[in-house]
Amino acid sequence: MAKWGQDILLGKNGKQKDLSSLSSWMQWQWQLCLEFCQRCQPQTSATGNVNSWNLGPLGIHAVQPYTAQAMRKKAAIVMLQEIRIPRGSKFRVQRDFKWKNPEYECYIAAGSNIDLVADTDGGQVPSDGYNDGRAHITVVTFLHKRVFRPKALVVKLHKPQGKKVLEHMAYRRVLWLDAMTHVRERISFINIHQTTARRLDLQRRVNTHIQAEMKKSEGLRRIVGGDLNAATSRTGYSISTKSHFEKADNHFQEFIQRTGGSRIQSEAHTRKDLMGGASLDDIKSATLDHIITWIFSSDDTTEMPTPKSTVHWAGVCANNHTLISCIIDEQLLSYQDPWARDPGGRTGAIKAKKIDSKQILRIQSKLDAIMRPICPTNHH
Repeated sequence: MAKWGQDILLGKNGKQKDLSSLSSWMQWQWQLCLEFCQRCQPQTSATGNVNSWNLGPLGIHAVQPYTAQAMRKKAAIVMLQEIRIPRGSKFRVQRDFKWKNPEYECYIAAGSNIDLVADTDGGQVPSDGYNDGRAHITVVTFLHKRVFRPKALVVKLHKPQGKKVLEHMAYRRVLWLDAMTHVRERISFINIHQTTARRLDLQRRVNTHIQAEMKKSEGLRRIVGGDLNAATSRTGYSISTKSHFEKADNHFQEFIQRTGGSRIQSEAHTRKDLMGGASLDDIKSATLDHIITWIFSSDDTTEMPTPKSTVHWAGVCANNHTLISCIIDEQLLSYQDPWARDPGGRTGAIKAKKIDSKQILRIQSKLDAIMRPICPTNHH
């Protein structure tokens, strides 16, 4: 793009030409260049190709603007947790998500009725009608159609007799998918909203079931994302709870080591108790949301830089978790072909905006101000 712009906008003596002095053919060339480069921008380089966000404790209607915000980032994989939906509305909610996000396949965890009181951490449950037997907490996973083939396989975490052992975690808290990319790479995704750290016994049972399922298909690429309710860093918690939380945090680290996973480090804490504490120093914060990978290119080599997940505080006060985002195997989990079409001509292909020649005239002075410090010899 820089070479093309230089050929069009700079004369042989290095002086910049005025756009209006160019022929209509050269102006059209430059316009085409801008539009082409806009379309060729990697859709995942700035915000990551794997995103995860615990949106609780908001209901399905209140959560809509935040799901839209998460989907605008155009990641290859988007995992959302703690979305409260009315009982019996799973297929309607799924259909609505698909209609609003035609670039993605949408999957929602299914299950029987659950006791929502068991999902809390001992605090007050919002009196919003979502804890009276008419609603469920669920997790939702979106897979981009440009990266993955349709109809991913839903893997059951437990056998029928295992429901009692996993208690409420057996319902709508874990969504396990086996998906196939368009280049025939099989990848397993586990979107999880783990039980509270106060139930370490149940956390152990859930992780034991996950580890057992992993052993059935060793050598498979995997990504686990979500609210794991175990931290690698905490601040603001009372000393009396330190040993209690340390046990949950240590178990989480041991689970990753036993299974050979690689946790992507977060640049900051992902959960803050914004409504609690008399001052900023009293606010509880911790890194509870994680993205973990197995058998990806950066897991077993020291030549590649270690990826980090970025945090994006974009919700409201009641939404105390941040959206986390990272880049995993950008070559495999990206879609950079500007001319790619969805099968059957369906909507969802990313379209570049047409650039008007008047736009270039309006921004030329601003471009000059930006470029002068960079190329002082070419601007007079």
